[in-house]
Amino acid sequence: MSKSQQFDETLAARLLETEIVTEADLGVVRELQSSTAIGLAEALVQLELLSDREMERIIHSVNELRTVKLEQIQIDPNAVRHVPKRVALANRCLPVRRTGNTLVVAYGGGDFEAVREALRAVTDFDIVVLAAEQSALEHAQFIHYGDSTDISTVNAGTAMPAVPFQPAWGIPMAWRLTFDTLIEHDGIVKGREIAKQIASRQSECSKSPILFVGPKGCGKSHILKAVRNYVSSNEPTTRGLYCTGAQFAESLASHYIAGTVEAFRFDLRDRDLVLIDDVADLYSSSLCERELENLINVMLKKGGVVALTMTDEAYIAGPSSVSLKELFGNGTEVILGKPSRDSLKKMVLNASQGKNCSAAIEIIDRLNDDDVCISAVRNFVLEIK
Repeated sequence: MSKSQQFDETLAARLLETEIVTEADLGVVRELQSSTAIGLAEALVQLELLSDREMERIIHSVNELRTVKLEQIQIDPNAVRHVPKRVALANRCLPVRRTGNTLVVAYGGGDFEAVREALRAVTDFDIVVLAAEQSALEHAQFIHYGDSTDISTVNAGTAMPAVPFQPAWGIPMAWRLTFDTLIEHDGIVKGREIAKQIASRQSECSKSPILFVGPKGCGKSHILKAVRNYVSSNEPTTRGLYCTGAQFAESLASHYIAGTVEAFRFDLRDRDLVLIDDVADLYSSSLCERELENLINVMLKKGGVVALTMTDEAYIAGPSSVSLKELFGNGTEVILGKPSRDSLKKMVLNASQGKNCSAAIEIIDRLNDDDVCISAVRNFVLEIK
């Protein structure tokens, strides 16, 4: 099978899985291909199933070299042993993870296919290649392989272009937030455990949308970011998306204006894990609600995971769409709460180890119930750690 035929098969499978086209559409496309000998992408455009711009963006997404931030993942020493030092350094790559018969390798530039062939020559594993920043790769190579002076002649006079680096998870914010930095209290214990199940990709999490519901300041946004950061560090091949409801709506509007909405849909649905914070920001638009509903249905159908956060008020009010409201009603509801007064005291005592905390305890005792806010205590705890 030629490379163009392989690409057509991959493209068709991804378009079907994301429900951008149907089997009936592909049937018509293949009839056109058989009579004209043109590629799948060109046939889709000729039949006006997708526009030129949409097709261009989708092809870019399918061909996109996924990226990895080496400083944010745990590199598996056992994976490193499967590629000899000389091969790894000469080809500017580093094995980072082995899963079954698949070896995940980070690389920093050069001929992509040449790197893949060099790795195939020394291992029988299936190779998944992720792009990494050159400086981070060199540092990781030094840690795991040692000094590179013994291979200096290999790359002498060879200039390899760096790989353009784009974060695989979109918006690079709050990467320091983890399950360990999440301040535990009685209102968040269950949510933390469910979030860990999502991060470990347990199958139960793909049966329905997961709704983290709680008041402002309870830690629900922290939970989603902790999931994102855990998965990006421990499962670098997972294709995930983290965004807010407002960012979702803004991006959708931009793609409608640009005439590339099908490309937007493909990019959203072509994921393993979708995390949307403050999803109620989509409720003001029937168009946004419809896109969200379709996204959730496609993700669940293919075994993906969708997790959303919303306030108590947003959960009670619900979306305008009856079908989306029913979809939420069948979801896994995780109720979060602010800490009780006793929990606040325990958090302060644990953080300060019992020292210099009498004033804080006195303030907590004097707070009205409406004033008990996790964010205020979090700031105090971070200051006295």
